[in-house]
Formats: sequence, structure tokens, C-alpha cells
Amino acid sequence: MDNLKLQKRHFAALREKYRIGQHRSAASDGFLYLILRKAELGIQITSLEVQWLGGNRLFKTIEIIFLQQYQSDDFKRLEVEFLNLRPKYKIPEELELPIASPVYSILWKLEVGDFPTDIELELLNSFNLIETTSLIQDILAFSKLKIRYKVTRYLGHFPEEPLYSILKKLDIREPLFDFEADWLLEHDFEETLDIHWQQDDERKAVAEFLDLRAKYHIASFPDTSPNTSISSPLYAILKKLEEKQDLENRERKWLEQYKLTQLIAIDRNRKDVKLFKKLKAKYQATQYKASDSFQ
Repeated sequence: MDNLKLQKRHFAALREKYRIGQHRSAASDGFLYLILRKAELGIQITSLEVQWLGGNRLFKTIEIIFLQQYQSDDFKRLEVEFLNLRPKYKIPEELELPIASPVYSILWKLEVGDFPTDIELELLNSFNLIETTSLIQDILAFSKLKIRYKVTRYLGHFPEEPLYSILKKLDIREPLFDFEADWLLEHDFEETLDIHWQQDDERKAVAEFLDLRAKYHIASFPDTSPNTSISSPLYAILKKLEEKQDLENRERKWLEQYKLTQLIAIDRNRKDVKLFKKLKAKYQATQYKASDSFQ
């Protein structure tokens, strides 16, 4: 088959591939053929050629060529993107990895929020990527904390993020600094901030409970008992005594159970004082001074 026939068949194949369709101008076939040959060889077409295709309403052809040119550059683009992942995920500079390495696939998954499996983490360990796997563990921990403290809309996932240190402190019930609470407020994490305030209130309550136990001489109450927490009936009883409120029968029985008789005596003495005052008022004996036992 001679070159002319091959050229015609080649042109026909290109016309079909690039969806030329209804274009019938024989006079411009030579220029169209040039454009299609350049596109097929991966040579960048010029703006003049794009305008010519548009002028001939060959918009589908333009779209195919642009997509093809994008694809032809994608290998270099992918190389650059993979290289950019290396410092982010602490891949040593001296470690050579081909572009097809599964390490890059694992890092890419992580980059788009898809966490690696145990098998993938083992693969990273096989490359001795200790810093990388440690970083990933922090990222996984950060993700779990975001779920627990209702801040999943926060897109950052690296441990350097200020939110990570805040959530870690909340998780071990450590007080936040004012600037950390302000950061939560500025970023509209109100539910997380409420958790902080709740923990702060609980810390104050614990401190108050310890002070009351010391004041009423019950510091030896067994610390291993769940009744030493602020949810204990003892805390509510001590607060009532501090506010000079009468105890209920169930509270006195609880004190008897734990042999805290000194608190029962305080409550009984106060009730006696109140009763004595009522009786004095009733029988108009207000001039009578109370004895020492009723002070």
C-alpha cells in the first residue's frame, strides 16, 4: 500500500478518534490533518489551532485534545505530587521509591482521609519508616478525638494542629489555657467548649469536696471507695451541712452505714438548736440564754 493510501486511512482514523463528524471542507483538510497529527503525537497545539477548531465548531475535538494533553503530562504531575507527600509524612530523603511504590498509595489514601489498614501499616514498617508510622498513629488518634469531642468538621489532621493538643488535654481532663478556650470559641466549636466548662466545674467541685472533707475531719474516708467522687452522697451531705440545711433520714442512714457519726451529731445539734429557738419564741422565753450544749 502506497503512502498516499496510508495517509488517507490514517486521516480517517484520526477523524473518527477525534470526533470530526460533519466537517466536509476539503480545502482545510490539510490543516485539520496537521492538528490531529500533532495531538496524536502529544505535541502541544497552539492557540491559533484551537481558535481554528472552534471556528469550525469542532468543540468535541478540542475537548478530546485537551484531555489527551492533560493525560500526557500526568506522569510528571504525579511525580511532583508524590514528592510533595514525602516531607509531609516524614519519608527520609535517602530512601528511593519508584513511582509505583505502594508507599505512595498509602500516603495518598491518608491524604484524602482514608486511613491505612493494619496490613498497610505493616508494609510501612517493612520499609523501616518509623517516623512515618508514628505520625500516622498520631493522625489516627487525632481522628478518634475529633469524633469523640464533636469536631469532625475540622479538616486538619496533622498533630501540629492546635486542636490536637486541646483535645488531648480534654481527654485526660487537664485544664485548658485561656488562649486554648478562646481558640475553640473563635472556631465555633461550642460543644467542645461546653465539655471544657463541664470539666472545669467538676474540678472545682472536686476541690470543694476535698476542702469539706478536711473541714469536717473525714480525710481518712477510704479513697478507694467510689463514694469519694463528687457523685457520692457524701458530697451532697457535706454541702447541706455547710449551708446549714437539715439532712433527710436516708442521708443519716447512709452516714450510719459508713460510721460517719460526727456528721450525724452536727446535724442533730443544729436541729436541736432550731427547735430550742422555736420553743423559746413560742413560750416567750427569748431572754433565756442558751447553754453551751446548744451553741
